[in-house]
Amino acid sequence: MPLAGAIWAYDLVAKNTRAGPLVMAACRGLDVLLGATPATPPSVPGTLLGTTSGPPPRGAGPGLAGLGRSLAAALPAALTVAAHTYLLTDLSRGETTGTTRHRPAATLAGTVALAATTACQPSGRDPEAAAARAVLASWYASQFGTPQARAVTDPSPQRVRDAVTAGIVSLPALQGALVARAGAPRVGLALAAVVPLARRLARKLSPT
Repeated sequence: MPLAGAIWAYDLVAKNTRAGPLVMAACRGLDVLLGATPATPPSVPGTLLGTTSGPPPRGAGPGLAGLGRSLAAALPAALTVAAHTYLLTDLSRGETTGTTRHRPAATLAGTVALAATTACQPSGRDPEAAAARAVLASWYASQFGTPQARAVTDPSPQRVRDAVTAGIVSLPALQGALVARAGAPRVGLALAAVVPLARRLARKLSPT
């Protein structure tokens, strides 16, 4: 329900307002949290679900405590994706008419900060995961940040559009860094390998 409400709010109210980037970021963040929600709903005794009073039967579901733990574990990734989405959506407001240098400069600073935060987040004691996380976060910053730097010097519609496209196709690198942080560096690297293919496809079909 929260995700559906955020999507409706964006489409019907916020899309063309100053709140648009924030609401879109909320949609993406909630989408990540939804993906972390266990497939089996939590068992809550004494509700309309038909359970009786007393403890839930074994195997009936993870329970509210388990759901809370799952969401808490996914929260850093959700906030990271939401922050990327906010920067990308705010930048995209200048892709048809151009913008001032302030906008790409601000989103570039946010991109660098986001990449640095992702690279520095702990990933346990696995050096392979730490190295993969740092490399992928740096690659994300380079892929998305370089076109934004060009847009700072020339905030024309084409430059801004190029930066927005770069932000879209570089997302797998950021997601790969998050996967590596979660302890699966090889999966994260495999996910980030999509970026070159996405960049080539973006030359033939605009993702914006």
